[in-house]
Amino acid sequence: MRRTAFFLFLVALGGLAGTVWRSRTTTTGIPSVVPPDGKTPTGFSFSDITARAGIQFRHHNGATEKKFLVETMGSGGGFFDYDGDGYPDIYLVNGASLEGEPGPNPPRNALYHNNGDGTFEDVTRQSGTGDTGYGMGCAMADYDNDGDPDIYVTNLGPNVLYRNRGDGTFEEVAAQAGVADPQWGASCLFADVDKDGWLDLYVVNYIALSLEEDRYCGRLEPGYRAYCHISDFDAAADVFFRNLGDGTFIDWTRPSGLLRPDGKGLGVVGGDFDNDSDIDIYVANDTTANFLFRNLGDGTFEEVGVLLGAAYGEGGEPEAGMGLDAADYDEDGWLDLFVTNFALETNSLYRNAAGSYYENRTYRAGLASPSLTPLAFGALFLDLDLDGFLDIAVVNGHIQDRIALYYEHQTHGQPNQLFRNRGDGTYVDVSGSGGPAFLERRVSRGLAAADFDLDGDLDLLVTNCNDGAQLLENRTDHENHWVTLMLLVGNPPRAAIGARLLARIAGENKVREVVAGGSYLSQREPWIHLGLGAERRIDRLEIRWPSGSVEIIADVEADRRYRCIEGEGLTEIRTGSRRP
Repeated sequence: MRRTAFFLFLVALGGLAGTVWRSRTTTTGIPSVVPPDGKTPTGFSFSDITARAGIQFRHHNGATEKKFLVETMGSGGGFFDYDGDGYPDIYLVNGASLEGEPGPNPPRNALYHNNGDGTFEDVTRQSGTGDTGYGMGCAMADYDNDGDPDIYVTNLGPNVLYRNRGDGTFEEVAAQAGVADPQWGASCLFADVDKDGWLDLYVVNYIALSLEEDRYCGRLEPGYRAYCHISDFDAAADVFFRNLGDGTFIDWTRPSGLLRPDGKGLGVVGGDFDNDSDIDIYVANDTTANFLFRNLGDGTFEEVGVLLGAAYGEGGEPEAGMGLDAADYDEDGWLDLFVTNFALETNSLYRNAAGSYYENRTYRAGLASPSLTPLAFGALFLDLDLDGFLDIAVVNGHIQDRIALYYEHQTHGQPNQLFRNRGDGTYVDVSGSGGPAFLERRVSRGLAAADFDLDGDLDLLVTNCNDGAQLLENRTDHENHWVTLMLLVGNPPRAAIGARLLARIAGENKVREVVAGGSYLSQREPWIHLGLGAERRIDRLEIRWPSGSVEIIADVEADRRYRCIEGEGLTEIRTGSRRP
């Protein structure tokens, strides 16, 4: 009876929505989830400290009555320590005007310096990082190996590369570096996929969108115009730029085997998915099959998403992939995948079966029901209560701003979600305990994480479309222990993207990796945050560096932040201390 009623609901909704965007909408609201053992789950607690922290950023989407799809898809942001003082700073990407002149004070991207006292200072103008293009996503990494992280920004139009001068200022060098891709860019990542010691750049492109075209979708009544369906647009091929090591890149998409003109990409993550010590790439595509590019170890890739079961949803059809992340959620030593999708599709949890195939565990993990109705974007695996198990955070928001005109119980803004890992391969929805920020209905897009206040637990940055960004401080009540590891390579040292950690804790192994990319249009802090639960030390650390070398460190004390440069062992970091 319940299935019949739900089917009739879908039929009715499809008949209504088909006149606008082909039945891609549903009601909002987070279903109540009861854990299998019937016990009340332990939750998480966050406090919105945006105003107190001094962050006044507001995203502008440049919305017009022409309903250009780009208006509803952005933007992102992230954490990175641009000045090397040990505190994560924040970069936020903004939109722009789509019609007419931008005016004397156009919207621009923003850089906020972490003052180390719980507040941030807007240093956009003096740093030179306030791009005024129509921004989407960003990635921060040291592409020129000078010890300072740089910023890459994807736009609707030419992308931007800010080279960090090391004195608090940046210069824009995208054209000189050869990476000013003019398409509609979405998520992006830096990773050394060919192991030559230089970070390469993968840029996900979405669709071919022309602002000269006035395409009408929706009911032919005043006020009912809607954003057109993604199937009405041609795909835009992703681009892979190989780093030449002299400050420039070359388009190496075709020679690398990464050219796929059929993907409508939004999210990307890079990690060692087959445990062969090089970085593979997974792309979340919207209404087309997701891509899983296996690194063959010689600078080329092969696409194996369909072959290994990571391209489609539970029903064997492509879904509307938005955001994603990769981590070993079930502690078996293999990186698994989590992908956010459109309403009525559920999100997807792909369990990596020892590299041989991916098993869709969404239903068995308890993630299907609570993810059925929301439209999800940014997502991350992260241990929010430091119990040693990777939880999941997801941010939601519909793309149709006038959805309530077509279905009275649907809303544009939607609550964000938190899922607690119960340690047995299943999750429970604890969103209701997250605090007021997880009860609000916003149109959220990007999600990033960092320990911005250096207290050992991970805080969240949420970006919202045509709204203010949110900094959420983690105030979860627990007595668990932790270790933060800054893994660095080179001289001067830089983040070891692709490094893998095997920690032996009280007889159990935990694998963590410094993955590239992830979430949606956003970037997390590039350090490993390892929850230890009740344990006060790590018995043994085994670090596999991107170079292939392996370093073993014994007896690591908990509740400390450590710097580990390849070959030099651990050094405890005092609060706010600068790197060597």
